[in-house]
Amino acid sequence: VPDDAKTGAAFMTLTYTPTEPADQLILVETPVAGWVEIHATVIENGIMQMRPLGVLPLPPTGMIELKPAGTHLM
Repeated sequence: VPDDAKTGAAFMTLTYTPTEPADQLILVETPVAGWVEIHATVIENGIMQMRPLGVLPLPPTGMIELKPAGTHLM
């Protein structure tokens, strides 16, 4: 993210050991931003929009991909 950027996005693959009951990602922190939100991309009336998620359920596969036009961090 350039120094003068007001927002940025992060994409990654998270791997983890699944647990029962299923885990959730509830908070992300970084020293380079005032706050981080977990976002989902949705299509409404043919327009792509981003919506913040309160939590991100982690699937039992032990891996989730955060990617453009999908779930990501902002």
